[in-house]
Amino acid sequence: VLVLASIVFVVEDINTSRENMVQSLSSTALIIGENNVSTLAFLDSEAAARILASLAVEPDILHGCIYDQAGDVFATYSRTSMGEFDFPPVMEDTHFFGDKNLILFKKIIHDGTPVGTVYLHADMDQLHEKMKEFVYDTFIVLAFGLVVSMLLSIFFQKKISNPILNLIEAAKSVSRTGNYTSRVPRESSDEIGELCDGFNEMLGQIEKRDAELREAQEVLEKRVQERTFELSQTNDALQAESAEREHRERRQTARYRVREQVWRMDHADDIAAVLEAVGESLHSMEVPFMECSVNLVKEEADPPEIVAYSLMER
Repeated sequence: VLVLASIVFVVEDINTSRENMVQSLSSTALIIGENNVSTLAFLDSEAAARILASLAVEPDILHGCIYDQAGDVFATYSRTSMGEFDFPPVMEDTHFFGDKNLILFKKIIHDGTPVGTVYLHADMDQLHEKMKEFVYDTFIVLAFGLVVSMLLSIFFQKKISNPILNLIEAAKSVSRTGNYTSRVPRESSDEIGELCDGFNEMLGQIEKRDAELREAQEVLEKRVQERTFELSQTNDALQAESAEREHRERRQTARYRVREQVWRMDHADDIAAVLEAVGESLHSMEVPFMECSVNLVKEEADPPEIVAYSLMER
């Protein structure tokens, strides 16, 4: 931007200098024309040449000429060091720039009637030197501006860019690791510092909510474990109660079967059926045994006789 502005400024100054030169040469031509109205009227070419000689005070003007009403050369002026010069044919009011000169034609008007034409040939070396000096000065200012701009950019990069880069890096780190305990150091008290404070405050709120969420999750897991333990104990108690109830029912059934077999006994030989019923009852209650025996006393014998009946586990 600084380079572009300098280029625009140089071009604008060059155009302004050229316009000023045209205006200055036009004013000189107007004065020369007004002073030569009478010389043209009286055809006094020597007086006209003396008037043109006053151009010597203008160092930029190399040649000058007065054309009469017919367009013929009436009087001329050239710097002594310039030698012979071929003056061009007369032209209407105009000006144009050559490689190193400015050419100007201007009509001499008297009472609204053209009576002649002024021709001026100006050297642009001084203008070129002025433009060179201006370009050189502009280059120096531009170089100084670039140095200052670089110093300012380094300063502002350290003051503005670095905190923002640190903020971006911290945001990427939090996104990558999920660690909300990190913080961005505040390096200034301006808007960048407020931005860092806002970012750190946001991280603090997220960290607090994350801790609360973990705490709530731990409490929930603890409650689930306690509830699971309670349900397990209740289930164990229910299973034990069910097993005890089933065991009681089996014992009750076994008693009924043994009692029924006992009631059906008519004589001692039926004791085998009783033992069979007892064995089946023990099996149904899943009670292991090696041998089940019954001793009967025959009181009618003298002396009384003990008869043993046994049932081995199958």
